[in-house]
Amino acid sequence: MNLIKKLLFILFLVLIIIASYFAFSFADRHSKKPENTLKPDKNVNLKQTDESGLTDFHNYKFKYTYTINTKGTFKKLKFLVFIPQNIDERQYVTINSISPKPDNMQKTPNSEIGEFVFNNLSGSKTITMEGTAKVRTYDYITAQKINKNIDNETDLSPYLKDEKYIEVNDPYIQKIAQTIQGNTKEEIIQNIYEYLQKNIKYTPIKEDIGAKEALKRKQGKCTQFAVSMAALCRAKKIPAKIVTGSMLEEGKNAHAWVEIYFDQYGWVAYDPTFEGVHVKEITPDGKEKRYILYNSKDTYLDYIILDKDHVNRPVLQFEADNLKENSVYLTKNLEFEKINKP
Repeated sequence: MNLIKKLLFILFLVLIIIASYFAFSFADRHSKKPENTLKPDKNVNLKQTDESGLTDFHNYKFKYTYTINTKGTFKKLKFLVFIPQNIDERQYVTINSISPKPDNMQKTPNSEIGEFVFNNLSGSKTITMEGTAKVRTYDYITAQKINKNIDNETDLSPYLKDEKYIEVNDPYIQKIAQTIQGNTKEEIIQNIYEYLQKNIKYTPIKEDIGAKEALKRKQGKCTQFAVSMAALCRAKKIPAKIVTGSMLEEGKNAHAWVEIYFDQYGWVAYDPTFEGVHVKEITPDGKEKRYILYNSKDTYLDYIILDKDHVNRPVLQFEADNLKENSVYLTKNLEFEKINKP
């Protein structure tokens, strides 16, 4: 009998110890506030995540259609077109089909080009390219979220020099650049952007004119906005380059914009063609910072980048011995569908 009492007493002590452990553990877990508690933005789809855990990628199915139209017969006609490729933190592309298949692929550090060769071509020829893409615009706001240099560019001199369409050393460009000031790199970029908004009117001109002519005429399309911003940035010793691609969401196709290099972030996208939205942020030291979030009608724009280093190269190009003006022209179309893909 005494043995049974002892066993019951020991069992009772064990139960008390176990109960106490769970009680203290429960209290400890609920006494601490969970770390990194974020309130999700109502406009963010939390299923859209990338390797960094960010939630601003969007997924698309796309189909490019290029129709080559000829007048007369070409013994040999070469057609070059940029193929979308993976770009870290910006876009992840899968090409499902290209018909007909390219005869050759050219790879450069910043792009991939499909080369199609047609023999005895007359009339028209159609090329289709289909795939899927997970894309986002790597703007200044996104770069701050990642908070790391994703490009690590070593030689920035090509993006500061004078060249065709980006006439950095021209006195007219230099004079305008001198009137644009700012205490920080961000402020200078913002003031360049605002100068373009006030002094260039969007006009779908047909000519290929550079920054100087666009600023003199005070008009131009996306290419002229882009080269003008790049020229003024370079004139202020800020590395800048032209990027070309396809714009989604707004139902448009070919587009050009600018990327500007930051030591801490790498190449950051700025689109001077559209109205900017001023974004204010209070820093830990209580000082107010002002940035520009480049978008249109308060809606994020998505882009598929075709060429990250477009300066004098056209996005689409023909080569032939008997190539004459208006002897060959191209019609192109982009169909896309946004998909909700985890």
